[in-house]
Amino acid sequence: MANRNRRVNSRSERAHIRNSYEDGNAVRRAAYDPEERQPRRKEQKSVKRKKSERRSGRRKNAGAGFIVVLAIALSLTVFSCINYLQLKSRLTKQSAEIAGMESELSQLKADNDAYYNEVIASVTIEEIKRAALGDLGLHYASESQIRYYDMDDDGYVRQYTEVP
Repeated sequence: MANRNRRVNSRSERAHIRNSYEDGNAVRRAAYDPEERQPRRKEQKSVKRKKSERRSGRRKNAGAGFIVVLAIALSLTVFSCINYLQLKSRLTKQSAEIAGMESELSQLKADNDAYYNEVIASVTIEEIKRAALGDLGLHYASESQIRYYDMDDDGYVRQYTEVP
């Protein structure tokens, strides 16, 4: 009884139920012989093959328009790939050049800092006084050359005329 309430999906199951009856757990008459079904499956497969052969036969006869569109799409794809590879190559080359220039810049900065520190360390205030007084002919300012002035609260000076 439980089998009668279940849903029947395939055609063979419906035929089985139609041609047999159950008495407890034994089936009195078999609905089909499994050996008889084999030729039917072979026939169905041959029919399916014929349909698939017909479909593939239609695809073999591609029109000229389809071939032209396919050729254009293929050429655009090849062109895009070649262009991409050229751009990628150029980018890689430029990245290598930039890296080389950056390392050269950092080396030049390091050299410049070293030269600056060397110059700063070699020049003392005494050497500057000696060069100014001896080589350039400069001398210390006299008291008459020094002018003093008072600062306002503004914090800066505007000069409109020459200071005597």
